[in-house]
Amino acid sequence: MPMVAAGLALMLGVARLINFAHGEFFMLGAYAVWLGYSELGLPYAVGRAPGAAVMVVFGASISAP
Repeated sequence: MPMVAAGLALMLGVARLINFAHGEFFMLGAYAVWLGYSELGLPYAVGRAPGAAVMVVFGASISAP
């Protein structure tokens, strides 16, 4: 959660722009963690790995030229 706040503060401070996509990215990562933890039956610490992997792939796909 502190990283979401840091990203919002950085965007507002540097670009003077409120980026509403931060919440959507946070939601997508949280849903991936829930999927790994709840649906796949992984322990919570291990269930965070699919969340991180999903966000890396998603972030790389939208930032590629």
